[in-house]
Amino acid sequence: MTGIIAGSPWNEWVGAGMLMIGALLTVIAAVGVVRLPDVFSRMHAASKPQLLGVIVLCAGVAVSMWQWRWLVLGMAVIVLQVVTASTGSHVLARSAAEVEHPEVN
Repeated sequence: MTGIIAGSPWNEWVGAGMLMIGALLTVIAAVGVVRLPDVFSRMHAASKPQLLGVIVLCAGVAVSMWQWRWLVLGMAVIVLQVVTASTGSHVLARSAAEVEHPEVN
């Protein structure tokens, strides 16, 4: 029995499974942005499942390719997404709260 090594069929199967799960999470996030009723629910759908989908997609690519450069590239994408998704959600929440409750700010 062999482990998960470069060129192994296990890499391809595990990576493909992770890519499918990541794509499904990203599609669910997109549907949530379109279908949810209020700004705060849409903001949640735009940040949480989308970020998890991107993380799983990057991990799937790193497992499929099994090279350091893909792992480093995936980590860079994940870090940038964590920073930008949380910042974007925060800005959206502040502007939505200001529109709904102008007396607070």
